[in-house]
Amino acid sequence: SGERLDVVGASGETSISNGDVLQLVPSGPGYLTEPNLRMFNSIVHNAKEQLTLCSPYFVPEESLLEAITSACYRGVRVDLLVGERADQFVVQHAQSAYYEQLLKAGVRIWEFPAPYVLHTKFVLADPGREGGVGVVGSSNMDIRSFSLNYESSLFVAEGTLLRDLHRLADTYL
Repeated sequence: SGERLDVVGASGETSISNGDVLQLVPSGPGYLTEPNLRMFNSIVHNAKEQLTLCSPYFVPEESLLEAITSACYRGVRVDLLVGERADQFVVQHAQSAYYEQLLKAGVRIWEFPAPYVLHTKFVLADPGREGGVGVVGSSNMDIRSFSLNYESSLFVAEGTLLRDLHRLADTYL
């Protein structure tokens, strides 16, 4: 059963959560089943038409890379939003090593223009479609976020936050 949460804004006003349906998904060394990785993989595997992935550190582990390329092969439009220049050289080098394989599968890679640093992290599947979902949180799409760092992600099933994430993705694109 769900729980209704009141939201307190920055200026102290209280409002109802506008029908958002959310689930907190923690991840890190204390979670042996890698919940964020499993959630991302599940979303990618279940996408029907469109998938948008946004991560400043996109260094996918093998199962996520396979899920993403498989989505392309079954006809899903996949957009990957990354920074043109990562704030860490090693990350930039590791991330770009996947580009050729992703591009060959049909992933559309969009680079957020330097000198700005992309730090947004979200996933959207099937916007505007029944069953469309999203995730927003601290988790990058890399093995450090899935296994080594403590991260929190919000799985968004419906509501205003999901629509806001879709607008953000459209703005970035």
